[in-house]
Amino acid sequence: MGVRGNKRDRVGVETVVGEGSQLDGTIVVADGIRVDGMVTGKLEVGGNLRIGRQGSVAADVECAKDVVVAGRVEGNLQCDGEIHLEATAIVIGDVSANGMAMEEGAVIKGLVSVGSDDALGTEERLRAAAGG
Repeated sequence: MGVRGNKRDRVGVETVVGEGSQLDGTIVVADGIRVDGMVTGKLEVGGNLRIGRQGSVAADVECAKDVVVAGRVEGNLQCDGEIHLEATAIVIGDVSANGMAMEEGAVIKGLVSVGSDDALGTEERLRAAAGG
């Protein structure tokens, strides 16, 4: 998902919600966004999403690429790429992604769905071919 430190924080980010800032409503971002403040409502991201340690999102989120969470999310999180939950992450809501990594200490309270529907079809075909 990128390299550790400041470089990863800036990769693919066009919009920043700074610490102490608050956005409310339906937020649509064509590229990437970093949230260090607060976003409430609905968030649609066309690129990567990074929620910093001080960041808080109280919204349903749809992200076209990858998500890194170090802060807090309250709402459903749907990602077409991969989700990485850092040790300080708290997610309250359902999570859906093609891949996921979770550091020790991260918290999820909700349903988790990882992998594509294609992978499920492949698994079922393999079981049928094996006679199970």
